[in-house]
Amino acid sequence: MLYRLTIRSRSSQELRQLARERRALADSQETRLKSLLLHEARLLESYADLRDWIARPGSSAGPADASKGSAQAAPVRDSHHAPPRAPAGSGLLASHVAARLGLEPADQQALFAAAVPRHVLQGEHLSEDGETPSSLSILCSGLAKATRVLADGTEQITAIFVPGDMVNAGDLTFRRSRSAVVALTSAIALSVPVTALRRLMEERPSIARALWRETAAQAAILQEWMTGLGSRTAESRLAHFLCEMFCRLRPSQPDNGDGVDLPLTQRELSEILGLSVVHVNRVLQRLRSAGLIEFNRARLVITDKAGLYAVAEFDPAYLGDFVPSNAGSR
Repeated sequence: MLYRLTIRSRSSQELRQLARERRALADSQETRLKSLLLHEARLLESYADLRDWIARPGSSAGPADASKGSAQAAPVRDSHHAPPRAPAGSGLLASHVAARLGLEPADQQALFAAAVPRHVLQGEHLSEDGETPSSLSILCSGLAKATRVLADGTEQITAIFVPGDMVNAGDLTFRRSRSAVVALTSAIALSVPVTALRRLMEERPSIARALWRETAAQAAILQEWMTGLGSRTAESRLAHFLCEMFCRLRPSQPDNGDGVDLPLTQRELSEILGLSVVHVNRVLQRLRSAGLIEFNRARLVITDKAGLYAVAEFDPAYLGDFVPSNAGSR
């Protein structure tokens, strides 16, 4: 997998070439290794996209700075300067802005001009529990989790974040992080400093509305999780979570065949669902035996969508406009 120094020392052109090489190598591989190579290719392309946005005309970081992996923030500029170039790689930024934020091009430009790209490794913190948020973090690639650790060491996962999610939009209102956010995989995030964000929200109300929509969407997901913990059977609870994650991950993994990468261990599933690890294992076995899913080596395939939806009593309407209507189709 990629190391921080390797990614930061490459130009966007070199990153795209590495991504092409990994995709070519993936064609000759099977299952798990192929999935890992494609994930790495998407990571490389996403970071190259961010480099291009930072190095765009009108930004303070020129191509030379970007090729050196500069992590310096581009200052907030006049919102009427040249619009950014469309991402040439995975397009996660473009799809995020179009589908999630719903911003006009000028507002997109103003927001991203203030952003700093950040590469985090698996297990690294994007934010700490109890800290005062200094920036808004937008996940562009990879997965992350919000977690609370109790006095006895028990961990409760309270949210899973996928590409396009703002991982701490709600914390900005309370000015205190209510949980730690940890990368589940190598990931890329955009950090927008709070001072710049507040100014943008005053000058551009559409950005404030985008944050409100994101907070409302995450509240809807949390409400479904609470319903599952309080009222659903273990089988329905797990099935519902798998349906949700498949729908949320599908838009960011268009080249992943009929499945999605869901790198969660059975222990992590138990912490999300309020079940024991043994119980999670038994329920997974039942769903597999019923021909509803394949879930091996962190790859999820829904083999019977109608059947799994019925077990889960799953209606994707609560996900709103944040996933395409066909995201759960095979």
